[in-house]
Amino acid sequence: MPSASEQLFAEIGLDAFGHPPDYMPPKPPSPRKIAMLGDKLDRLERLRDHMWDEDRYRRWFSARYNAIEKSELSDEDIEALEPHAYSREVQHRLYIARMEYGQVLTARNDYLTRKAQLSKQRVKSQDKRPLWDAMFKAEQHLDLIVAAGSGFSTQREFIDAHAAHCLASTLHDIAEKKFDIQEREARADKRAGIVRHRASRIRRN
Repeated sequence: MPSASEQLFAEIGLDAFGHPPDYMPPKPPSPRKIAMLGDKLDRLERLRDHMWDEDRYRRWFSARYNAIEKSELSDEDIEALEPHAYSREVQHRLYIARMEYGQVLTARNDYLTRKAQLSKQRVKSQDKRPLWDAMFKAEQHLDLIVAAGSGFSTQREFIDAHAAHCLASTLHDIAEKKFDIQEREARADKRAGIVRHRASRIRRN
C-alpha cells in the first residue's frame, strides 16, 4: 500500500518524490567551473590564515597591547593602528566564496538527485548494497573531518565531505524507495494476474 505521503502526492498530481512529473532542476556548472570556485575558496582561506603572520599585523598587535597597558593612546588612536579594511575585505570575500562553492555543490546534488529519481532503470536487490556502502563511507569521512576540527581540514574539504554525504544518503534513499514501490507493484500485479515483461504488462486469461 502506498505511504500517506505518496497518496497525497498522487492526489495533487505529483510523483512519488513530491515533484511535478516533468520537474528538472537547472543543469549545474561544469566540473571545471566547480573546481575553479573551489580553488578560489582555497586561495582566500590561505590568505586569511597567512595575513596574521605579516609584520604589519604583528606590529599592530604589539602596539595595541602596549598602548592599552600604558594607556598612552586613545581609542581612536588605537583603532587607527588596525588594518581593519584589508582584514574585512578578505573575510568578506572568503564568506562569499564559501557560499558560492556550497551553492554549486548543492545545485549539482539536486540535479543528480532528480536524474536518479527519473531514471527508468529498475532497482535490483543487489544494487542497494553498494549504495549503502558509499553512504557509510561518506558518513565516516565527514565524521572524521568534524572530529578533527578546522585545524586539520580546509573549508573546501568540509563542504566537499558534507555534499558527498548528502548525495550518497539521498541516492541510497531513492533506491530503497524505488525498490519498495517495485515490490508493491509486483504484489499487486500478482494478485491481478498480470505478468510483467520489461515495459509491458500482460494479463492472464
